[in-house]
Amino acid sequence: MKTYHFVENMRLWDTQPSGYLLHAPARGSSSDVWTEVREYGAVEHAVIIVDVAQSYAARSTILDLGRYSNIVVRYQEAQEKHVREYGAASLPAIIFIDKIGKEEVVSGSSKTRKELRETIVAKLGLNQGMLPYKTVFSGRSDGTVNKEEIEGAGDGQPEEINSDKLNYEDDLPDAAFAGVERKDQVYMVDVENAVSYALGHEVAQHKVIRGDSVKALHDFLDVLVRYLPARPAVHHFLTKLYQYTLSHSDRIEGEQFAEVIKSLQGPDSVLPNHQPWIGCLGSEPKYRGYPCGLWTTFHILTVNSVLQDGNSELYRPKKTLQAIHGYVKHFFSCKYCSEHFQAMYAKDAESSVIVADDGILWLWRGHNKVNKRLKGDESEDPKHPKQQFPSKSACPSCWNGETLKEKEVLTYLKNIYAKGALSFKGTQTIVVPPKNKQAKVREQLEKHKQREREVEALVVNKKRHNVSEDQPLRPLSTWGFNNTDISLCVFLYGISTIIIMSVYCMVVIRRKMRRRRFLETYKLPVRTEKKNNQRSSHESLASDDNHRKVEE
Repeated sequence: MKTYHFVENMRLWDTQPSGYLLHAPARGSSSDVWTEVREYGAVEHAVIIVDVAQSYAARSTILDLGRYSNIVVRYQEAQEKHVREYGAASLPAIIFIDKIGKEEVVSGSSKTRKELRETIVAKLGLNQGMLPYKTVFSGRSDGTVNKEEIEGAGDGQPEEINSDKLNYEDDLPDAAFAGVERKDQVYMVDVENAVSYALGHEVAQHKVIRGDSVKALHDFLDVLVRYLPARPAVHHFLTKLYQYTLSHSDRIEGEQFAEVIKSLQGPDSVLPNHQPWIGCLGSEPKYRGYPCGLWTTFHILTVNSVLQDGNSELYRPKKTLQAIHGYVKHFFSCKYCSEHFQAMYAKDAESSVIVADDGILWLWRGHNKVNKRLKGDESEDPKHPKQQFPSKSACPSCWNGETLKEKEVLTYLKNIYAKGALSFKGTQTIVVPPKNKQAKVREQLEKHKQREREVEALVVNKKRHNVSEDQPLRPLSTWGFNNTDISLCVFLYGISTIIIMSVYCMVVIRRKMRRRRFLETYKLPVRTEKKNNQRSSHESLASDDNHRKVEE
């Protein structure tokens, strides 16, 4: 209650930012309320709670739901007309209004704050994945983007990617998803099926994997380990398979790869072979299935890579798309489809993907191009015809007549593919041994994190050293020099050493020569004179002795 009163005291309407929680009682008719909130960006629904004056339940519900950017909840004090229409016993009443002005009233079923919140969440299909992440768009009707830093989606560390509330405590699918399923719900079972088929069939069917194909497999497994919000046992499997490919960087036999996939299966390392499709279920077995699951996997990877690493200085916007392109080029068995995707990628992927969100939108555009090309094709499921994505029923705010609005589409994609929005319904139950199961997961994640730290320790900061986005980072130990620079430095070092040694030898030799000349010039005559003096002194002594003898 204190929190609510604090917010009430902050109602300075002339200075509040766009999207501020509207706690003041709404005035006028329902259409007036919708006109008032129309300016708030990607709002799809307005909700009016009609209750008695100073209703704590209504105002608290506004606080509870205030972080959902696609709805605006208002409170309206009950008037005489409301009592006549709904009845005093039916209050509070909830009025739902969509963008075209259609109203629906729910009354008599919700009395408390919790019941009001649950009714609105169930009716509109709200879930945690629809909450704003690193970057959200807010209230400008002119199409310009106003970015606000709100709730972080993670720093991209593997332990955060795979230690959230997505069934990571017990690997039981019944506890994996607590939200209300949407009409366009994304199911993890479809993703697991697609990854299993991609690795166990598409990759393993190659007789030999070498050269660029090995690198493409490395890159694809790398982004799966980094950005796929898989269950711990599945993540552990992908990590071990990634480590195996790193140790076989030159050549991998297809049969051997298939055997490795089988050998890595264990109590705490699982890649389910096949589970019934849900979101990608076709009207017949030949329709949808794997291609649908693969597209879903690609969208999840692009979205979660941005949500988790998009604000990092070392984030490379093209990396995830390049890994996807490498898989489609080297391993996707539909050659006709692969060639079309490669042509699409070669046309503008490298040039149009500049900032983090560009990769999400490029893949979305590419998916719609494929849908348009295959519309009416014999591969199209007659009960699931190809159409532009998202549909008008799934995201009304994404459409402006017959044109899709990219800003709203980006918000929509981040909502449905974020890790918190995925449903684990239908996934195979993985029974993990209770002893140290979480410790083992953390150990694998820590090893992956350690490898990432070792790699990051060898690279320079791009902004600090003015390295372009596409230019590979060089090891810190080389100080930014390439191999040619280092070779030239070594050569100059050798030449300098030889020159210094030659100069040193010349100096030493010259000193010795000067010393010798000095000795020959000055020292030798002195020694001769001393010898002559000594000889003359001896002769004089001898002559003195002779004189003495003569006198005697």
